[in-house]
Amino acid sequence: MPAKSLDHIYTSFRAGFQDAPDFAIDFYQRHATVLDGMESFDSPSQVKYFAELNWHYINALLQKDHYNKTIDEANITLPLIEFESSRLNAPDLRDEWYRGILYLKGMAHYKLRDYKHAVAAFKDLLSLDPENDLYYKWYHNALYGQRLKYIHLIWSVSAVLLLFVLFFEEFLPGTRSRLGLTILGFAGVVGNLAYEYRSRRSFRRVKTLDADQS
Repeated sequence: MPAKSLDHIYTSFRAGFQDAPDFAIDFYQRHATVLDGMESFDSPSQVKYFAELNWHYINALLQKDHYNKTIDEANITLPLIEFESSRLNAPDLRDEWYRGILYLKGMAHYKLRDYKHAVAAFKDLLSLDPENDLYYKWYHNALYGQRLKYIHLIWSVSAVLLLFVLFFEEFLPGTRSRLGLTILGFAGVVGNLAYEYRSRRSFRRVKTLDADQS
């Protein structure tokens, strides 16, 4: 595709820009034939134009709660930017637009409770920007989501142990066994409460960070 076509699309986008999801989605879809057909670029600046246009589109999809579509579009866009970054010997193309798309992908996985892939996305972001608190907190929150099944299991086992000691004491052979089961039950409860408290503090900090950056 001629370079001027992408340049013209980008210039048109900036000239009529509206900070609204519907604008970004409508604009992209009107130029989808060109943008979806992009396979290579003549210069790093073209890749930056492409990344910015796609970020606005993918961000709009996320705002509209189109989480699966967000992931699909990110999975198409990110590898192309990565390939062109290597081909053009331009590592700086993994810039805020690239990281922004990866962040949107991670958030979409998180919203779908696909914590495994959310963790992977935020981990990749941290490898690019290790000091970014927002990436770290969402990585931590995704880890929490991934561990929820184990947390629920610990709650269940702890409850069973404590209830058994409370209502079926006569079936336990001695004081040591009752004490041991009681300690195990309370240890599970205390451990889960401590982990839940730490994780909830992280969620509050994430909301604060999001508000600061909005």
